[in-house]
Amino acid sequence: MIAPGVSPQAERVGGEWGWDPATSKCLTSVQYAIATAARSAGNCTQIGYVADNPGYVMKATAAPPLARVAAQAGPACRAADRPATARPATAQTTPAPSPAQTTPAAQPEPPASTAPAGCQPLSDEGTCYEPGEYCRDDDHGLSGVAGNGEPIICEDDDGWRWEPA
Repeated sequence: MIAPGVSPQAERVGGEWGWDPATSKCLTSVQYAIATAARSAGNCTQIGYVADNPGYVMKATAAPPLARVAAQAGPACRAADRPATARPATAQTTPAPSPAQTTPAAQPEPPASTAPAGCQPLSDEGTCYEPGEYCRDDDHGLSGVAGNGEPIICEDDDGWRWEPA
């Protein structure tokens, strides 16, 4: 993970599942790390699999970049850093390794959307938000439209989340 003013840090996450009360879903450790990643300027969280990053040095003073990234979130992540051959975050079957970082770069270009027409705003991944999902810092207080066409608003309800409007 990278954050403004801090050296890149690596952390090993396990392959277990966890309950996310914001979405009322059971998420893999990879999904949970991405769902709760900081979305403010200068932040980037990347996740990679051990098998895809042989020889990765976890204990380095400043975490080295991952060779292959499975999932990432945050405005400091570059879309080009995610290889097309990376496994999707939902396909985790082995323990996930630590997140690591690359040098902060210019703001990424938004990905091509796979979201239904009419939903807005779109997530950093180009998908529709649904009630209960975490809001980005930049979305606090904004209104939008969920993937099902229902109005939503980013409110502080025990954490900033998209709620039915």
